[in-house]
Amino acid sequence: MAVYLYFHIDILKHLQHTHRRKISHLFSTDLITSLISCIISFDDTSYKLMNVQDILAKYQKLLPTDARNDGYWYINIPDPSRKEGRRKLKSRTYSGLLQKILEYESGHYSQIIKTFEEMYYLIQEQRLEDVRDQERLYARTSTVSRQDSTYRRYFQGTAFAEMPLDRITARDIDYVLQLNLQRYSVRHTGFKEMTQIIKRVFDKAYRRDMIQVNPCDKVEWNSDVYSNKFISSTGIKKRTYTDDEMNRLWDHELDVIRRRPGFLTAYAMLLQMQTGLRRGEVCGLRWSDITTDESGFRYLTIYRELVRVPKRNGIPEHQRLVEHTKTSRDRTIPIWPELAELLDAIYAISGNNIYIFPGDSDDGCLGIYSVYAHYRRSCSAIGIPIQKDTIRGPHAWRRNFAKRMGDSEMASHLLGNTREVCEQNYSDAIDFDEARQRLTKKALKKSVSTLSFIR
Repeated sequence: MAVYLYFHIDILKHLQHTHRRKISHLFSTDLITSLISCIISFDDTSYKLMNVQDILAKYQKLLPTDARNDGYWYINIPDPSRKEGRRKLKSRTYSGLLQKILEYESGHYSQIIKTFEEMYYLIQEQRLEDVRDQERLYARTSTVSRQDSTYRRYFQGTAFAEMPLDRITARDIDYVLQLNLQRYSVRHTGFKEMTQIIKRVFDKAYRRDMIQVNPCDKVEWNSDVYSNKFISSTGIKKRTYTDDEMNRLWDHELDVIRRRPGFLTAYAMLLQMQTGLRRGEVCGLRWSDITTDESGFRYLTIYRELVRVPKRNGIPEHQRLVEHTKTSRDRTIPIWPELAELLDAIYAISGNNIYIFPGDSDDGCLGIYSVYAHYRRSCSAIGIPIQKDTIRGPHAWRRNFAKRMGDSEMASHLLGNTREVCEQNYSDAIDFDEARQRLTKKALKKSVSTLSFIR
């Protein structure tokens, strides 16, 4: 685990003022060691090779006795990886300087971490360290897992991944970008994910003094040399279900329910088609999420989601409910007549349960894979192809929902996205009746009716 020193500077100043002695004289090696030992976790594998006492003893003669005129504490420590044979560390506090020394020894600087791949996985590991909020850990684990998948696709097994960080140049980065653009069909979004990994690794390395120059600063990321090799993204229209497909899917689910009246997965699919909710949001719905105002109008509030938690530390992949949505944008939607009718039908089946869709997940609700598996069976049954190169799936019903709204601002609120994301990924549809009325009033009032050949 990462090393963090929680000495507060005010305490150090108080002690220094009280004793009127310099910090290094005030704190003996044993005292510093005992204080650090209280807060350092020795689970970090790098600390198995050297304990805190050894580290402090190693640098005892090099530790400064006072801050310099600029207010910083400095130390020059031996570093054979540097051309000059040493590394300068500085901090505004004595405790901060000790922290940097310990981080250097634990491999957070360049003494241990050498390659691009090692640095990438160190960063990913640290992102999951010391996350106290369990729900945040679930969400972050899922994010890290997706990023690891991207890393494996573009970098694992390449010569670039095995290169020492301080040897990598802008030309090397250009090479690996060109390599991936050549061997894969890369869209703009895929290229962005690839470059984010590179930028993150070198930014961290530069900030930790592992490299003197960040090669990313010399890369022309927006160059046509790269963008000319992108494949075109499938347009919103192709990633949206047609009215005919929506009708066929809806009718098929009604047939399924007629044969199996208590089959809640079919109802879950209908509710997702009707509302455009994310699959995990549908699974996590509770009856208590439905409220009624003084006028008798009902509302559905969405602030919970069932998420996939990837395998980690020997714990197999599983699903967990978290008290937030993907974008952490809680939202309330009015219940319209058709949705009320659907919810009433579901209540007749599961009204005595906590969840609208009870199931076999660890939390007691319907699992996200159950809905997707049923969706695939339904598409197969009515002949709707699932195309590998055109991403649709149940998530595409959000595009249908946004299109029906005809107003990206309204749709973005109801779907839990920003307006920009809604217009870019779901629908840029407008209300044509409103547009027609505005154009009739505001359009250029010029006509060609005076031309003799126009009747």
